[in-house]
Amino acid sequence: MDNDINVDKRGGDKIVYDQRGIARNLVITSAGDNQYSLNFNRHFMGLFDQNQNKGTDWNLVFKNVNITSTNNTFAPIFTRNVNVKYSKRDTITFDNVNFKGHQLAQTDAVNVVLAGNVNIDSTLEGGDENVIFAHSVKMADGANVNVKLRQASWVANDTTWNVGGSAFVRTMYNDSNDAVVIGSGANFKFNPDQTYTNIKGFVFADKANMIIADGAHVEMNMDDGNSTAILAPRELEVRPNAVLDIRTKQDNAGKVAWGGDVNLGTHVAPISIGNYKYDNGNSSFTIDKDATVRIVRQKDGATLDLQDGAQGTRKDVAPEEYAPYLGKDSNVQTMGMIAMFGIRSEDHVNFGNVKYVNLQRTDYQHGNLLRLEGGHDISGSNAAIINGDAVPLAQWQADNFSNKADFTWDINHLHTENKMGNYTSNYNLRGQSTGKVSNWRQFYDKDTKFDQSTSTVAFTDGKSVEQHQSFNNNFSWWKARRIVFGTVFATPVASISDSNALTTHVNANVNQSPSLNTDNIVLTWKDSSGNTVKAPKNYTINWVAGPDTSVATKGDLNRSGKVEITVNGKTQEVVVPVRVLGAVVKNEGAKVNQNDPSTLPSAADMTDTTAVDRFGIGDITWSREPDISVPKAESYGQVQVNYDDGTYQVLNPYVDVIGVEDGRDHKDNKDLYRVTPFRQRYIDYNGKVAYKTGLMVHYRIKYTDYEYPVGDPQRVTLTKWIVEKN
Repeated sequence: MDNDINVDKRGGDKIVYDQRGIARNLVITSAGDNQYSLNFNRHFMGLFDQNQNKGTDWNLVFKNVNITSTNNTFAPIFTRNVNVKYSKRDTITFDNVNFKGHQLAQTDAVNVVLAGNVNIDSTLEGGDENVIFAHSVKMADGANVNVKLRQASWVANDTTWNVGGSAFVRTMYNDSNDAVVIGSGANFKFNPDQTYTNIKGFVFADKANMIIADGAHVEMNMDDGNSTAILAPRELEVRPNAVLDIRTKQDNAGKVAWGGDVNLGTHVAPISIGNYKYDNGNSSFTIDKDATVRIVRQKDGATLDLQDGAQGTRKDVAPEEYAPYLGKDSNVQTMGMIAMFGIRSEDHVNFGNVKYVNLQRTDYQHGNLLRLEGGHDISGSNAAIINGDAVPLAQWQADNFSNKADFTWDINHLHTENKMGNYTSNYNLRGQSTGKVSNWRQFYDKDTKFDQSTSTVAFTDGKSVEQHQSFNNNFSWWKARRIVFGTVFATPVASISDSNALTTHVNANVNQSPSLNTDNIVLTWKDSSGNTVKAPKNYTINWVAGPDTSVATKGDLNRSGKVEITVNGKTQEVVVPVRVLGAVVKNEGAKVNQNDPSTLPSAADMTDTTAVDRFGIGDITWSREPDISVPKAESYGQVQVNYDDGTYQVLNPYVDVIGVEDGRDHKDNKDLYRVTPFRQRYIDYNGKVAYKTGLMVHYRIKYTDYEYPVGDPQRVTLTKWIVEKN
């Protein structure tokens, strides 16, 4: 397209393409960087079986165009004249397309792809129409799709003529396949700015699946009436890091809620899993790790995240008939916040070690946070299950509108079983099978206690349910106003990594050494899934066993210390890794002359405090000087290093005491002491030559270093001969 195209308004609606074998790859796009408009007015393109009778299929691509249509009955591309066996092989792609009109693709069984940036502004003219009616719809990876969808003003607000009508997407002829895929990283926004009554999101007519792929983000803004966001997929999977965010006012007040002869408003929710045909199939809703599913019930004037302010007025039978213990009829909400149904089925809701679950009624009605109706002569039971590790569980009673729960417990496991059908709002009694028809009405009107039922619970403290009477007498999915649980409320587990080990000095202690103050401990907090989380706002930490600091650590850290941490009344012990530093000896083996204190170094000269100066050093003294009266290679003394905190460290340096032998003390040793005669000629005062005779004493000092073995030339050192002066 090198310019805008406006199809003539005159003539019939249909432009017929019934030629044989013309199906092929066809791209309709704007030339260059332009975005031209293709205005169909009231016309549409009709395709037929014979287009594909030569083995080729349609692959139609609309790229970088604006499409407009004024036909309120047919979509611009109409393939419902094509046999399903052919149309399942066809694909229509809208890539960077803006559409304004009524129905975009009325195809029955064609595969539709939305790619790039797609903006759809649609007004449906009847309760049995859809924006896209197809075999499958895929939003390509990274696509951005924005949809504005509403009913024409003449359509009555309480009208939904077809259970699959008035929806953005309806899939058909697609069993056990992925009928709707929101691609990785794609963004889909449905009515982001304004909501409209009786408008649905995705509807599945057959046993097909929906996938919200990794990192995709889906936002759906639903109004009241029959406004289910996702209706009747066989399987719904929200993959890692994907987000499904639904805001809704749904009250199921329209003409048809589910279809066929099943017309109960209590059977349809913002997300309703399970095909609405009687196909006896299994269904599943999978929320993968790090995915988020959020359903926010909106009420005029307020938005309550993960809370439901709806006030149910539709009741096939008053609650008093089935569960009078719940309270007055007008005060009880009959629609389950999480609901499952099915004849001859077992309904199970399984919560693993979830991060956060909040089921809350915010207006005056309470009750039926879960509604599991399965049964009718089944051998198993309807069950709600929580499996975790020290999962906090809190419950608000019917008349408690505050932020403070009436009861809190810590559990590792909870398995509740309830009756079937309309009697679902009560525990199943011991000895009964949930699904037996004969058990429906047995004790249905009693406020059954937990220990009277087939349910089980394991408390984190190991106590029995009889020892937790507040739980035994009160816990109930059906009479509470609010139940909250999840690891987000669990007390995180503290630990200290080796990289955050405390550093202290030898002989420091927890009572007087600032280096061991608990304020210096750096804790790492992790939730039950092992994820690092923020520290609790308030906690206390106290030593229960101080570390052994008697010697400095070398290599491995000292792990003998333990602290007790108290969070919200719960305690945990944590091992504290400690790095113990100390002063060390320097000048080890300093040479000291025997019996000569002047050659003995000071205590400070024998001590290196570099590693511990940070802790403050007072003085360093000899607490016991080494014995230097006897020569020896290692003569030990004791040095006391006094720390500013009042503690001290003792070092045991040694000196090398050099043996000292003065020749004057060994006159019999000619090597050390000699006396030699002398005759000295001199001139006397008269000027005459005279002679003087006598004895001259020579001596020397012998130093023996016992560090060296006998025979080593360094063992003995002799001074030069010294003349003894008279």
